[in-house]
Parts: sequence; structure tokens; C-alpha cells
Amino acid sequence: MPVIERNGMQYIRGQVEGGRYCRSTKLRSNERNRKKAEILDLKQVEELSMARRFNIQPVQNVPFSKALVACLEWMKVEFPRPRTIVSYRCALKRCAAFFGDAIVRGIAPGDVEQFKVYGLPGRKPGTVNLWLAALWNFFEFCRKKRWCASNPVEEVKKFPVWKVARTRALSFDEERQYLTKVKAEDLFFYDFARMLGAHGLRPMEAGKLAKVDVHLEEGKFHIVDAKTPAGDRWVEMTEETREILTRRLNSPSRFIFPRPTSPEQHISIDNIFRMHKRALKGTGLEFVPYAFRHSFATRLIEAGVDLFTVAALMGHANTQTLMRYVHPAKKIGRDAMEVYDRQRAQRLAS
Repeated sequence: MPVIERNGMQYIRGQVEGGRYCRSTKLRSNERNRKKAEILDLKQVEELSMARRFNIQPVQNVPFSKALVACLEWMKVEFPRPRTIVSYRCALKRCAAFFGDAIVRGIAPGDVEQFKVYGLPGRKPGTVNLWLAALWNFFEFCRKKRWCASNPVEEVKKFPVWKVARTRALSFDEERQYLTKVKAEDLFFYDFARMLGAHGLRPMEAGKLAKVDVHLEEGKFHIVDAKTPAGDRWVEMTEETREILTRRLNSPSRFIFPRPTSPEQHISIDNIFRMHKRALKGTGLEFVPYAFRHSFATRLIEAGVDLFTVAALMGHANTQTLMRYVHPAKKIGRDAMEVYDRQRAQRLAS
């Protein structure tokens, strides 16, 4: 008999492909539970048969909290960038607070949807999307370890966060209005914003710029610890940024833009956004600091600079990534079509 009774509990036992098994079903001995025990026995036979015939190991019952410890160790190798590890570690702590000791293989897409709802109040959609990205990598790790059969996050949609305020390029009038207000209120951030606009730097590329990476005699500065390997680059100074860097090299900090409350550290992303929001008040403008980077790429393209040069200046490995940053003005599109139409008409007439 595959189902036996011991001390008021039901057990399953048998033999498959020369191997014996005997384990508790954790079900009390009664007729209603007997059917459940028989189903568990069939699953046990199938798993052992697959394991012995095809070397396919059964999916294990591992708690979320235990799997998380192993996953974080794996992430240190899989994602060598410290910022990524810090972001994912913080995100997975939120996941652990929700899922607790739930068995990984038992977490369904519906549970992830509930987690999405749980995480949204009081937070930006982009933050919850980061949690989902970390959770997706967690389940990919668990799937490879055979702690789950599939990745439930694949069936869950992320929140839409790409807004016009984030992706658009600034007009020269908007940039002039913004810089005028910043200059009157905060000269420190005025220098920072001009660095972003002049070179299309990522905010933290400018924020982490150290004095040792500035070479005035060569007219260049070095971007290190960038977001991607291609972002590690030398940047040619303009007259405007040479003046800024020459002046800021005289500060006691080792960074060009030190943290206001702790000069021995570079400015943080929170400092940047706080100063930026303060500068936007009363202007009627709405954009994020990253818009300076979009504006830089767009203006270079409009000026006729080729795509490969723009990609190199931006610190991109290819021109495909660049396409997300370029937002030509409507007038540019009209002018291009007028040139095309005029040339086409001339060729057809000849």
C-alpha cells in the first residue's frame, strides 16, 4: 500500500526505479485526507522517476527568506557594480517583508500583483518597478536552482513611468529661465547645472567628479565609475566649464561638487534632486536633471554632428541607445521634409 498510517498521521511509501521512498504527508489519518495523500504519492513517484531516468531534480520547497540569502551572494557576482547591488538589496528587503517565509515554488503571479499594490502607497511607480526588477532576478536565480518551476514576475506588468517631463529636451528659453533663477539663489548648483548642460553628463557623473580627474593643462576631465564601461571617458572642456572647474579646484574638498553637509563626500543624488526641485518652484517648468542630457544629444544632432561622435560624447557603447535621447524639434522635421520634397520634385522633373 502506498499510503500507510502511523501515530494518527498518513505516510506515503513505495519503490521507483530501484529506489525506495517513505515520508510524511503531514495529513491526519481520515478518509477525506486519504485522496490527498494518494495524489501526493503520485507526484512523488513522478518526481523520482524523472530524477532517475533523466537526471531532472524535483523542485524543492525553499522559504523565500532562505532563498534570499543565497540570491544576494549570487548577485554580488552577477552584478559587479556596487550601486546595482545596493539597489537590489534594498528592493529585496521590501520583498522579504511581504513574502516572509512563503515557499518560493508556491508564489504565483497573483501574489506578485498583491505585492505591487502593497508597495505603491506613498511611493513612486518607478520605485515599485525597481522592486519588481529585483524580484524578477530573484526568481530567475531560484528557477536555475530548481526552487521554482517558473518566474511569476514575467506575467506582471510594470507601472508606466516614462513621462514627457522626463524624456523631453529643453528649449534654450527654458534652460535660460532655469539657470537665471538658480544663479540668483544657489551659485553652487548653478555651476553643477551648467556642467550638465555643457557636456550632457549623467547627474552622478558630475557629482562624483574628483579633483584628481581634472586636467586643466590638457583641457580635459576624466569620467570614472560611470554607469556603463563605455561611460568611462575623457571629456573636452569648454570655456564655460574650464572657468567653473578652475574656480572649484580651490575648494578644500577632494570633490568638485562636495556634499553640503559632509564636504569629504561627493554630492548625493538626493542632494541634486532637492536643489533641483527648489530651483523649479515658481518657474512653471517641469523636468528632471536628466533632461540636460537629452537636450545635449538633441542639439548635437540638430547641429549636424554624426551619430557615432554623439554616442562617444555621451558615453554610449552604440548608436541604438542614443535614439532614446534624441528629440528633434518639430521645425527640424518640417525643414527636413521641405528639403526632401524640393529635391524629389527636381529629380522627377528632370
